[in-house]
Amino acid sequence: MATSASSPLASSLTSGSVSFSRPSLKDHYSITILPRIADLNLSDRVTIPNLTSTLNDSNILDLGISKSIISSYIIKPTPKLVWSYALSPSSIIDCMDVSSESNNNDEDYSNQKFKYYIIGISDRRTHKVLLVQRNQNDQNETKSFELKVSHKVIDIKFFNNGKSIIVVYANGLIESYNLQIEEEDISLIKKAEELATSIKRKSEIIFHQFIDDISIKDKSDSSFILLITKTNDSLQYILVSYSSSRILEINSVTTALPSSLLKFAYVNGYIYQLNLSNFDITSVNIISFKQEKTVSINSLIHSSTSEIAFYAPSVDRLIISVNNKIYLINFKFESLLDTFVSKSSSSSEANPDRVYINQVLRVKGQSLNTVNSTVIYSYLKNKDKNVYLSVINLNVGLNKLNECLGKSLHNIRQPDAEFRGMVNLISDKFDAESKELSKELSEVYSHLKLYSKEKNFSSWERILIPYMKNESWESIKKSLNKPHKKNAKDPYVSNGAANTNGKIYNFKEFDVENDRIIDIDFIKKILLLIFKFHDDNKVEYIDIEFVPEYTLIYLLTNPLFPQEFTKGILQLFSESFQLTLLRQCIISCPNLTVSELLQQLVMGNNNADIFQDLINRLIDGFSTVEITKEFKLLVESNINDVKLDQLLNQLLQVEKNPKIWYLIEIIVDVGGLFNWTEETIEKLHELIELKIKALMANSYNLTLVNQVLLSQQPKPKKKSGKKTVTAAKSVIGDIISTSAQQQVQLDSILTIANASNNKHLDNPTIEISKKIPNYSVDRLIL
Repeated sequence: MATSASSPLASSLTSGSVSFSRPSLKDHYSITILPRIADLNLSDRVTIPNLTSTLNDSNILDLGISKSIISSYIIKPTPKLVWSYALSPSSIIDCMDVSSESNNNDEDYSNQKFKYYIIGISDRRTHKVLLVQRNQNDQNETKSFELKVSHKVIDIKFFNNGKSIIVVYANGLIESYNLQIEEEDISLIKKAEELATSIKRKSEIIFHQFIDDISIKDKSDSSFILLITKTNDSLQYILVSYSSSRILEINSVTTALPSSLLKFAYVNGYIYQLNLSNFDITSVNIISFKQEKTVSINSLIHSSTSEIAFYAPSVDRLIISVNNKIYLINFKFESLLDTFVSKSSSSSEANPDRVYINQVLRVKGQSLNTVNSTVIYSYLKNKDKNVYLSVINLNVGLNKLNECLGKSLHNIRQPDAEFRGMVNLISDKFDAESKELSKELSEVYSHLKLYSKEKNFSSWERILIPYMKNESWESIKKSLNKPHKKNAKDPYVSNGAANTNGKIYNFKEFDVENDRIIDIDFIKKILLLIFKFHDDNKVEYIDIEFVPEYTLIYLLTNPLFPQEFTKGILQLFSESFQLTLLRQCIISCPNLTVSELLQQLVMGNNNADIFQDLINRLIDGFSTVEITKEFKLLVESNINDVKLDQLLNQLLQVEKNPKIWYLIEIIVDVGGLFNWTEETIEKLHELIELKIKALMANSYNLTLVNQVLLSQQPKPKKKSGKKTVTAAKSVIGDIISTSAQQQVQLDSILTIANASNNKHLDNPTIEISKKIPNYSVDRLIL
């Protein structure tokens, strides 16, 4: 629905770019589709070794797919399989590690020719350790060695610069092996060192972790293994030290079992214990194994029926996947930093899509250089029943309070919770007024929900904006009960809707001083009556025939417009030809990103007004460095097939907007100096010539004005030779006086010339301005 009515386009923009790093989950993409294996849980389908760097840095992802292959994928520019090693259809991968450092004769590990994979495999009732050597220069050259073992391998790792491996078995036994590498063969040689840990009989290992972020003084070659086991009534923590020469259990503590449903994560000397019965997280110090702090997360998780993954990407930063959501939590400040929802158009509350985190890169998260991490997760899409192995970029933040303000875990309400009534904090009847207003908001929402289903524009608009403009709910209800009369002037008559009570409603914008203070969740629910989210979390209309334009204009001027509804909103308004909404969104909608604005800018169907609005929003709201960076990414992605020549020519045609020069500079920087057509270069040349001539004319006019003003200066009286010199210097030094009279003279004479003036720029008098610059003190004889 488009209209030609003019909106009150907001006069000011929400201020510009943010200079600090925000914790976030964003930029997700798929790597591959996993084989359909019905008898495996989502958590068992793929195994990924510990990540040592972000995929943006390494560009290689190694993984093991149960009942299929061991493989390596290159990530950029498009995820692609580059190497694989086939497994039997009955082989389940229990654990895996990768090393490029194994060579007994070469200590320069940076130039290694071979890559080594060590895998723990269960094949029906048999268990084995598989060692694979891959020639990175010749993908067809592969060697392997199998070692049968008596128990299931639950964890495995290269150490001693890739020359040894350590194996942890399900029964608590820990063994180490040396790699024997020969020209024709590779093998594993068992070392004498092994350890039977103090695991109690009939106990189960429920968590295991190789620890590489702490060390013992004077024993830098020692590393640690953390094991957690449980029996029917107890929980046992075991810490084991291992090195190339020995394996030693250094601590063991047994405590009461708090719950039978537990998940664990470890980072930097702390164990985080997720209790799925009480829905809380407890931190445990690895030195004493004593509990230190407990935080409730029952606002996020309400049942333990689905598979839940739990990781700690950094100190005090935790990440949880449950159902179709991934949560990023700050444990220290008890806040929900961000939420990623993986939702397709086919999912529903009864049968939602599911995600499960397979691996997370641990980072320090103490500076801007150490906040970027990577999350790899499996995504079960109900639409096609496929499991997609996907990646999402994670920013863990700096663990500071300002990142967590307004994000408390304890203030998260459920979707069916009542609205909060926003009343004066100093009111004597705060509780009663709040409950009354909460009830009123629920009643308003129920009416709007009904009218949205009926596509009753007139009644909808009669309720929402007047209510937001502080008209009483009783007054609005009375007007709704009166008979409806059609009015030819009603802008909705043409759409089949009637005016309400003969009253015409014009575009309104948010007024912070006078409008009603409303619960932000009320605004979100109103928008959910108009919009829905697509597979990629972009907004789209629920029904294209129901677009209440007055409401959206008003909400787009509100600084509380929810951020989640801004993704894809420009594209939606543009493709549905909602030009009024598009302009209003560009001008006043908060939280629009540089990328979204640039994508709209490069579209060829923007009219002159929208093009001007985009220029103003970009230059006023963001730095040129940020715009340039995003523009380069947009051009390199080739998503929009950006035509820089066309965009540059369009900018050159814009009149009376000096901000275009910032964008012209950015586009030339992105496109380079030698990638332009001759026509574009000619236009730039003509424009620069025109500006140079205008500057020359301005300089000429200013010189003449200076000379005229100078000639009309009163001659100073001669009192003495010394004083005369001083007076003359005073006149010469300040030709254009700051006095009011001379300022009026200057304003009446001086005008800025341009190419449209009557003066011919090839006039010989222009040459005078070259010879007499604007700082000249020569007198003009009239």
